[in-house]
Amino acid sequence: GAIVAERVGEKMIAKKINNKYWMYFGDTDLFMAYSSDLLHWEVLENDESKKIVSVLTPRPGYFDSRLVEPGPFALYTEKGIVLIYNSSNAANNNDPSSPKFTYAAAQALFDSAAPYKLIDRAAKPFIQPDKAYELIGEVNNVCFVEGLVYYKTQWYLYYGTADSKIAVALAINRELIITFTKIGSVAREKLSKFIGVVTPPKRPAVRTDINNIDKTGIAAKSVKKIRPGDAQAQPRWREVLLPPLLTNRLPN
Repeated sequence: GAIVAERVGEKMIAKKINNKYWMYFGDTDLFMAYSSDLLHWEVLENDESKKIVSVLTPRPGYFDSRLVEPGPFALYTEKGIVLIYNSSNAANNNDPSSPKFTYAAAQALFDSAAPYKLIDRAAKPFIQPDKAYELIGEVNNVCFVEGLVYYKTQWYLYYGTADSKIAVALAINRELIITFTKIGSVAREKLSKFIGVVTPPKRPAVRTDINNIDKTGIAAKSVKKIRPGDAQAQPRWREVLLPPLLTNRLPN
């Protein structure tokens, strides 16, 4: 499940809302659970029907027409709770621009005071399979996001590719993923994707030129910088443009 957390410095701290911790969980649909201690959880139910409350569902005709699943922790901000979620394209009544059963990731925004209240969600995924290592593997056509790390003003989004490798997307702008809602006004902000994050045991660590930090998060000193396009750079880089997102209904 994806527990609602707030960034405090470089730490992510579980956030209490209305004196409760909250978590998004499930597959096909997304549901919610709440806890007072992060150990014992109760499922959010409709008091009248006693049925589990669905807070995010698949949409016919969209990339997430088959199922939705939670990704990393849900990020609490004053403007809303940003949930990065995984999705799959159905066999029919789907998004015809992607193969059936394609896994991609998108973002949804929930009310910061009522975590079960959906404010908005993306019309398109912000990360989807379009590279060889994402298109072909144990399971084809998969980008499945799982881990989000904030380190030295950078955000690192770890995701599985075709159920075969692990890759990471990097947000270069330090403000970009703090709320995600700023993307609409800076639509040209970019992510740099790394290829080949999982390497053979004896391969030396590869260092990037992003803030002079290597891929293990260790500050690199007196190390040759690797730039995008360098033939010797491994892993290679590619850029992904982020779409305008979740801004129409938010205050400035």
